[in-house]
Amino acid sequence: MSRSKNSLLKDLRGLIEAQAVQLGVEARSRRGRIPPHQVERLESLEKLAGLLARREPNLKRRRLLLSAVLIVTAACTSWLLFGRKAYTTVLAEMRLSETGFELVGERSLLDREVSVSEISVSGLSHIEMPAGTQYPAPSPPSLGHRPSALAIEVREGGRLSLGGLTPGAGARVTVSNISTRPSRFRIAFKGPAASLRLAVAGPMRLDRSKEVVFSYPQVILLETDSATETMVDLTLRLDETLELASHLPVRNLALYRVHEEGNGLGARATAESTILGGNLILEEINSSERRLRLGEPLTFQRSEGVIQALRLKEGEWLLDFEGRVCGMETGFRERRRSLMPTHGQWLRAQDGGAWLFWGAAFYLVGLAYGVLTWLGIEI
Repeated sequence: MSRSKNSLLKDLRGLIEAQAVQLGVEARSRRGRIPPHQVERLESLEKLAGLLARREPNLKRRRLLLSAVLIVTAACTSWLLFGRKAYTTVLAEMRLSETGFELVGERSLLDREVSVSEISVSGLSHIEMPAGTQYPAPSPPSLGHRPSALAIEVREGGRLSLGGLTPGAGARVTVSNISTRPSRFRIAFKGPAASLRLAVAGPMRLDRSKEVVFSYPQVILLETDSATETMVDLTLRLDETLELASHLPVRNLALYRVHEEGNGLGARATAESTILGGNLILEEINSSERRLRLGEPLTFQRSEGVIQALRLKEGEWLLDFEGRVCGMETGFRERRRSLMPTHGQWLRAQDGGAWLFWGAAFYLVGLAYGVLTWLGIEI
């Protein structure tokens, strides 16, 4: 109807212009004398054209307002469908060959002493042996002798256990497998100086060469060097299991190891996933579960939470982690994609499905009305 009105207004203005020209010709031929009824008819037509044209500015304003509404609505819809939350809560139950994390506070990594058959510790600043044990061999002070490593192997009848492994707050800790033997693993950390305590009894071999017999249970105290990374390589006794301290507050969880390829300026670092399998649960999205495949990359821009459990079983690290993560991604290189939930998924999970349905319905109705109005079709 609006199109027919526009056409009518155009024809009417053409008629008014034609009659005005004709009336002007008559006025010139009659020396200014024009019948009053013709002037009144022309004025009436002019008023009619004015009434029809009065709605044109309103139509323009309506189009501008409608454009703004459609733009805002499209932006909100895009935000719901494609915008992703900055943080989300996850539960991770994974099998790993290696994992790393940063300690939030000073906390022992072991809740109890762990019996081992062999241990090697590097990155030490001080070794305090039991009284009467000549190790390391005394050296002149001028040489500045500082022992940096210690290796102990239990001989038949001996017993060795590790306890008091307490890196300082902010220390970066990595646990990994270093052998095909399921009982052989490494705990590495770098940060503030820490202390380790070894309980020894019976015959031992120190640094694979010196035989020492501790006639009764004694303690070896080790202090780490904050300037270097400390690596503790352990081999568990056959009857021993390892489980790190539970409810361990951590941040910046890493599920990959870094390999360096090449030498010098041409060296390149690549990340390799250490995931062997498991499940990732998004708590805020109705506890939706995602199965993790062998070698699937999974990275976090930031993460902070609690390691509920971390234990070594048959050569695999079993990790239970709960916390908040940011920038969660998967995939390889250019095919990486975000796993963070969208705002729409989050709203739907918060019993907001009805709001999304009615919002979409109103949006579609408004969109149809707007298109028709834009085309000049009145409803």
